[in-house]
Amino acid sequence: MELFRDANVDWLGRKWYFLSFSLVFSVAGILSMLFWHGIPKGVDFKGGTQVRVPFDSTPNEDHLRQALQQGGVKDFTLQRISASAGQQGNDVVITLGQSSATDAAHNQGRIQIVFSTEQPVDPEPYPDSRTHEQWAAFLSGLYEGWGNAWASPGPSHR
Repeated sequence: MELFRDANVDWLGRKWYFLSFSLVFSVAGILSMLFWHGIPKGVDFKGGTQVRVPFDSTPNEDHLRQALQQGGVKDFTLQRISASAGQQGNDVVITLGQSSATDAAHNQGRIQIVFSTEQPVDPEPYPDSRTHEQWAAFLSGLYEGWGNAWASPGPSHR
C-alpha cells in the first residue's frame, strides 16, 4: 500500500517559512505571559506559607474557606491534591500569603491550622519570608497555643 506517490518535498527550502511561523507564535506566547497573564509565582518567589493538611474523608472546600475567613485569615488559596491515577485525594494544600509583623490575625490563623490538624504537619520552612523576631513570635504563639508543649494536644484539647 502506497500513501504518497513521488513524495519529493523540499523541506529545507521552506525552512524560513516554518521558522517564521514558529517565531511568531513563540513571541505571541511570551508577550501574552508578560503583559496579560503574568508568570505564576508560588511561595518560593512571593513568600508565605504552604501547609498540606491530610483528611480521612473528602474535605468540603466551602467549609474550609468559611473556617479560614472566620479565623481572620486573609489572602489564602486552597488546592486539592489528586491521588494516584487522577482520583480525587483527601489532602488539601493551604497557601497563605506573606504576613506583615502587624497582622496578628493572619498569624493566629496559621497557628489554628497547625493546631487543629489531628496528624503531624510536615514543616515547609521559608526562612526568608520572616525576620528572626517574626519567627520567634510565631513559634512562641505556637508553643503557648499547644499548652506550653511542642506537640499538638489533639482534638480533645479544643
